[in-house]
Formats: sequence, structure tokens, C-alpha cells
Amino acid sequence: MLKIKKTIKPIIAVCFALLLGNNLSIKAQNDNSVREIEQLATEFHDAEIKWNVERLGNILTEEFQETRTDGSGVVTKPKAGIISELRGKDMPETLRKVFKLIESDRKIADFSAQPVGDKANFKYKLTERSTLKIASENQPFDLNKIERFEVSGTAVRRDGKWLLASLRKTFLPAQNKEPRRNEIDEGIKFDLALVGLMVEALQKEKFQPTNKDEQTQALIYEFYNLAINPKIEIFARLKSVAPIKNASRTLRNAPRWLQKFAAKIETLTTEIEAGYEQKIVPRLTSHKFRGQTVYQLKSTLADVLYDQKGNVLCVLQIEIKNLTAEKCRDFEVERHKGKLVWQMAEEKE
Repeated sequence: MLKIKKTIKPIIAVCFALLLGNNLSIKAQNDNSVREIEQLATEFHDAEIKWNVERLGNILTEEFQETRTDGSGVVTKPKAGIISELRGKDMPETLRKVFKLIESDRKIADFSAQPVGDKANFKYKLTERSTLKIASENQPFDLNKIERFEVSGTAVRRDGKWLLASLRKTFLPAQNKEPRRNEIDEGIKFDLALVGLMVEALQKEKFQPTNKDEQTQALIYEFYNLAINPKIEIFARLKSVAPIKNASRTLRNAPRWLQKFAAKIETLTTEIEAGYEQKIVPRLTSHKFRGQTVYQLKSTLADVLYDQKGNVLCVLQIEIKNLTAEKCRDFEVERHKGKLVWQMAEEKE
């Protein structure tokens, strides 16, 4: 019996050492995997900033999808869509120059991952800081925007190499009320200036349409310009702006600028839809927001909020070749409580 005990003890010690060594090896492998996946996430955001299409192609699976959730809704983009946007095949060079005015920085914090075999779930917090350089006749100045997100995703290991398989970004506002409001207001100024610079750049290009598609695109640029400058006169080329069809009592009692604005939108929409693939369906609604009556233009092309005098409060969304400017997330609660002021009547086929 004594001999058996003496024999068993060394065996147990060896087994324990092997088990401990195996656990330490697994932990080391997992730690390495966590570091690799964190590096992938960092490279992903860095590639977005630098428009590095080649790098993105190497760190994403073919089935990769990015989902973004914020006040404008949920947007999901596949790998091909992300790469296409970064390549900017449809983006005029003048718009590229505008985006070069932006300096961006993205920081990851509180990263964690749980690798299991060749799959892993991960999460972290992301802070995006952007600075827009504005050239002024008096003195150049900067506009800043800070956005925070909670990010989660999945990674897979293929041929010994980790790749990102999915990413979900959820907007995370500042916890304290005052910083949150300041960040939102600064973001509004940033996005509005960016849209303005894009439209201005396109106008300076003196784009001359040579076919129906280019003519339609030029009209869409006018729509954007009108959306962020509701009181401008962009219809000098038209002999007259037709009165609104079936104007409601609410619109007849609305501010004069809004009545003219609706008429311009209706006329321009009719022109655009003659060569456009989809209905624009513009509508104006009134809301109570931040202690005042505000008006929202909502359409396929634009989603903008104005005060009673026609000044832009928020650019919720402007689409220019898949480029989106979005803000005013605190308006989301009021979005569905508005009163219809005007909606363009659809032509009967």
C-alpha cells in the first residue's frame, strides 16, 4: 500500500503540472487573441478615417456588416457598401476636397473579448472626435464634434488569422445634461457647416448637365441647397413658382416664408421626379421643441428642422451620394408628435 501511494503521488503531481500548463497555455492563447482582435478594431476605425480601402479589405470577412443605431434610426452596411463609399467613385473631386478639411481621431476604451475556439464576441467604447477647418474672410476657425458609441461585434479566425465579422455601433450620449446639450449643439453647427460647404463646392464647380441623369442630379443639388437655405431665391431660371395645390388651412395660416418654401419644394420636386427613380414625397410638419414651434421638412432626400423664422435648427439628414449629416437626437422624442402642415399631392397615374 505504501509503495502504491509513493507511486501515485508523482503521477498526480505530473498530471496537475500538465493540467496547469495546459490552462496557462490556453490563457496565453486567449490573451493573444484578445490583443489581436482589439488591434483589428483599432485598424478598422483608422482605415475609415484614412479611406484605406485595401486595409479594410484585408481585415473584414466577405459577409461583414456594420450596423449603426442613433437618433436617425438604424443603418446597416455590408462590406461592399463600406468599401464603395470609401472609394468614392460617385463623389466629385470638389467634395473630396471638402472632406479633406476634416481632421478625425477615434479612441477605443474598455475593450473586452471572449474567444471560444475560432469565434469571439467583443465590446468596447468608442469616442469619435472631428474638427472641421473653416476658412473665413476675417479669421479661420474650427468647428468640433464629439460622438460616443458603445460598440459590440464578432470576430472569426480563418487560416490562423482573426477577421472582423460584424460591428454594431450604438450612440452613447454624455451622461450629464449640460455636456450632452453642448455636444449636441456643437454637432449641429458642425454638420450644418459641412452640408453648406458641400453644396457650395458643387455650385462653384459650375456643373453643366449633358444628359438627363446629370440634369436630375443638378436639380437634386438645388434641393439640398434649398433645404438648408429655405428663404433663398434659387428659382430665377423659372418664370414663376406655381401656387401650392390644395393648400391646407394650416399652411395658409403658417408664416409667409414657409408658404413660399412649400411652393418651391413642390415645383422643384416635380422637376426632379421627371427623371428620378423614386418618389421624393416631401411633407412639412409642425412640432413643439425646446419651448418653441418648429417646422420639419421630411422627404426621401432631406430631413431638416427650422425655427419659426426659417433658420435651420438641425440637419437631421441630408443625402449626397450616400453621405449623411445627422443631428438633433433630442428631437427624436418629438418626431412622431407633429401636426401635418403640408404634403405634396401625388399625381394620379
